[in-house]
Amino acid sequence: MNAVRLTFTLAISALLFAASPALAMSITYQIESGTESGFGFSGLHDADDSSPMSGSSLGSLKGSLVLDYDAGLGTYDFVSSTVSLNSTDYTFALTGGQLSSDGGGALDFDLMGAGPYAQTGSIVFAGGAPVCCGVDGPNRIDPTEFRLWGASDIQVSSVTGGAKRIGMDLGGAAPVPEPSAALVFAAGLLVARGAAGGRRRG
Repeated sequence: MNAVRLTFTLAISALLFAASPALAMSITYQIESGTESGFGFSGLHDADDSSPMSGSSLGSLKGSLVLDYDAGLGTYDFVSSTVSLNSTDYTFALTGGQLSSDGGGALDFDLMGAGPYAQTGSIVFAGGAPVCCGVDGPNRIDPTEFRLWGASDIQVSSVTGGAKRIGMDLGGAAPVPEPSAALVFAAGLLVARGAAGGRRRG
């Protein structure tokens, strides 16, 4: 009976692990710097000039972004962020927002400073087909990485009374969980529970 119980427990553990992507989970993405198929990331830039998607740089971005992924809804909800801007003129923080599995959505932000770009608003990302750079270009997100390219929607500034529009090029990656470790841990819990149950019945 013990061998049968162990086999059954391992089978259930494997099924639970296989089904885990359907459950809500928290994902920590590390912000990356690089270029893929002509898309450069990660940073902020001017989006008011004649090239709104590639204006003059305001600084590079670094840090991490934590999102809650719900596979059933296809959403990534903001949890927390340490993303900061490498700039002597401004400080930057992500404060909220939601993304969808098609790469669309928005991230809320505060950009504080004395210059014309100081504002509080949202960076909006268009979902669906990539906005540039081939099939692997932005905008896209999955549980392992994202590539996002968007611009601020509404400009509100206590300093200037009407800040200039900004753009964001953002890339991030999350470490892939080790399946064997997760499977062994889940199996161990179920084995221990099953053994305890057997002793009680005995």
